[in-house]
Amino acid sequence: MNFSNSKDFQNSPAFQIYNQLTMPPGAMQKIFEPVLKILAQTNQSTRPFKITPASLLFAGDHGVAKFKNVSAFPQEVTAQMLLNFAAGGAAMNVLSSLRNSEIAVCDVGIATPYEFDWNAHEVKNKSLASGKKIHFFNKNVLKALNTKEYSFGCNDISEQFALSPEAYEKSFQAGKDVFEAMHLKTNCNVIILGEMGIGNTTPAAAIISQCLNIDAHKITGIGTGIDSEKRKLKGTVIEQAVNRHNEFFKGKNNSAHDVVRSLGGFEFAAMAGAAHAAAAKGVHIILDGVIATAAALPFALADSHFKSWFIGGHLSAEPAHQAALQALEIEPILNLNLRLGEGSGAALALGIMQDALAMLNNMATFQSAGVSAN
Repeated sequence: MNFSNSKDFQNSPAFQIYNQLTMPPGAMQKIFEPVLKILAQTNQSTRPFKITPASLLFAGDHGVAKFKNVSAFPQEVTAQMLLNFAAGGAAMNVLSSLRNSEIAVCDVGIATPYEFDWNAHEVKNKSLASGKKIHFFNKNVLKALNTKEYSFGCNDISEQFALSPEAYEKSFQAGKDVFEAMHLKTNCNVIILGEMGIGNTTPAAAIISQCLNIDAHKITGIGTGIDSEKRKLKGTVIEQAVNRHNEFFKGKNNSAHDVVRSLGGFEFAAMAGAAHAAAAKGVHIILDGVIATAAALPFALADSHFKSWFIGGHLSAEPAHQAALQALEIEPILNLNLRLGEGSGAALALGIMQDALAMLNNMATFQSAGVSAN
């Protein structure tokens, strides 16, 4: 077997069982690898092995979507989708219920006012009979700061820093807090990072362009479905954002936090915070599409140990996503040309991982089945 981290795998009971399953060596290596990685690093020793997932979704708005016409949908959709999650009507509701994963939905920076009863912390998911709970977290940094600066979400990144130092710090901490709460509720050993934020493929591409020094127009995608003219405009906006950032930091230190604060936004900072909290607890992170990957990219490039906790859920339709995964040397489980967001691609990948886990727990070994291994 040529697994990454093979020494860890070869010393684990799960790997020993995997190596004896009644199938040719390496026949399903790609789908077993992330499962064996989790089981080895969580020190599970006997069948049945267990993966306990939780899904963390962070929502925030973006000034660049309001002022630069880079999205196919109006900014108000971010708030409307949060209410859709509450009603159990989103794709991620259905997929999470199928995966036996509880969901955390966190408003970390939605700008559009909406009516929601925050006192009802746990809402039953009515989309499927299993009724897995959705946990809602009101961590809206705009309201916490009590300022008009972020009336339309984070700042327009083509003009100024997305977030002030205080707003970034609060958003990053919100992500950590939500992870800690969900870890306490579920004892999860793997999380899905997802998001909701109209226009957020623009800051995602800006982060990736800056980190990898790739021309913005080459990695600008269609997001939720913009036409070719709007795509050109979007590429120019991303280019302006990266040029602004690079000019400001010319000759100065430029940390991963600086990149996300400058070019990201509320949900980017929260996802980064959640990922750091998860890695510190030894919990693996399934990255969804380009937004979640962009939130993690600057930190993962700077710290290979941090990167070791990531699993690539899928390769999305966004060209920036492929560039980021290649730079991180992460091979995604799925490649289905998806562009939904919400954590949905990662949830589909989790289903494949759960299939691998079921085979690991229930398949016969060569010895138990009386089948020759040679």
